[in-house]
Amino acid sequence: MEKRKYKIYSLLHPLTKEVRYIGVTSTTLNSRFSQHKHNSLKKQAQTHVAKWFRYVYNETNLLPHIKLIEECLGNWEEREKFWIKNYDNLTNIREGGVGVIVDRELNSIQRSANAHKKPIVQLSEDWSFIKRWDSVKEATQFIGAKTLSSISKAVCGKAGLVYGYRWLYESDWENKKFPKKSYKPTRNSVYRYTLLGEYIDEFPSVAEATRILNVKHHSSIFEAASREGISKGFMWSFVKKDYLKPRLVICKLNNDLQVLKKYSSFRDIAKELGEKTVKVQIRFQNSKQNKLYKEKRLIFLYGSYWKIL
Repeated sequence: MEKRKYKIYSLLHPLTKEVRYIGVTSTTLNSRFSQHKHNSLKKQAQTHVAKWFRYVYNETNLLPHIKLIEECLGNWEEREKFWIKNYDNLTNIREGGVGVIVDRELNSIQRSANAHKKPIVQLSEDWSFIKRWDSVKEATQFIGAKTLSSISKAVCGKAGLVYGYRWLYESDWENKKFPKKSYKPTRNSVYRYTLLGEYIDEFPSVAEATRILNVKHHSSIFEAASREGISKGFMWSFVKKDYLKPRLVICKLNNDLQVLKKYSSFRDIAKELGEKTVKVQIRFQNSKQNKLYKEKRLIFLYGSYWKIL
């Protein structure tokens, strides 16, 4: 008879508390969560749950939460399947246990993998041939980008210039099959903002910003500007605006609830307080259970009032 205990657990969004993943482990929850964190943030794994994990961290500056659902002995496969069927919108691609991969997801993943293996060609802005690549992955690695998505969209006709070049499947290039949509060149000015969304300055191009800031690859700034996101400690945009909506703003208030200072991350608060970032995050999260936060959306910590926008 099997004696080892298995833990069925969930990963939740830190703010909405929505369950997005069901898993099982025979280790401690802390150990399993560390594995999720390492795979998602350090190894940049491309699984559904890892992509969701990174998205949550980048958007909220908070880590997902792990929660124990139940402990079981030899029937963990059935119990995991049971809990997966009880939730919608999960990042799981398996039915659980030793079950079969869901056909729709498996087919989708296989099609994507096969697409990335097809030869592609790199072209100039005026569609002149530059180089042939064996796959999207090979070209992406050469460019120095972190994900395959940008070039993948280009070869499928869903994007124009990517990393300063045009991209097509080799078969489309040979058959002169070009995208019907005419895309504007992306050699535009790029605008830099603080993490609080305040305008700083303008660069004539992503390449120039990369050179001046001594960044190794321009792909990170390009991708950030495309979605008004964060790269190299700043927010970026291809459209000039007086203000960008920041991903996170934490306001420190006085006793009259007037703003004393704004922070763009828990890391900045922790640095000022001389605390560890994780400890500060946990204290803020725990304070959301207090009556003050539930009634007035305020947090009282470290001798001050705080408000998260």
